[in-house]
Amino acid sequence: MKRILLASIILTLFSCSLLIFQVSCRQEATAQTTGSSNVIPFVSWTSVKGSLYTINIDGTNQRVLNIGMEATFIYGIVDNKIVFVGRPSGSSTGQLYTCNIDGSNVHLLSSGASGNISF
Repeated sequence: MKRILLASIILTLFSCSLLIFQVSCRQEATAQTTGSSNVIPFVSWTSVKGSLYTINIDGTNQRVLNIGMEATFIYGIVDNKIVFVGRPSGSSTGQLYTCNIDGSNVHLLSSGASGNISF
């Protein structure tokens, strides 16, 4: 009987120590937004080409960005710039570009060794 009581006390203390450990290690992460992080870039396809769009995270203010080329893939936003694969008119290969959140300041990053972007 003493062994059962002792085992119960030990298990209760062990359970309490685990509970205290979990409570003391709990961390909460709060997302911090800066500037354009409320904006989601995306590509919308018609039957022949893709266009670069942005939309607010709440679903408002969807707009097409005039980047002067077809957009085929979005990598994301880095340093408040959209990183995407674009294909200039008349080109059959995609190249890596950045642009501002509003579509201005389009800049070629890399065309790859053969002119194609590999995924």
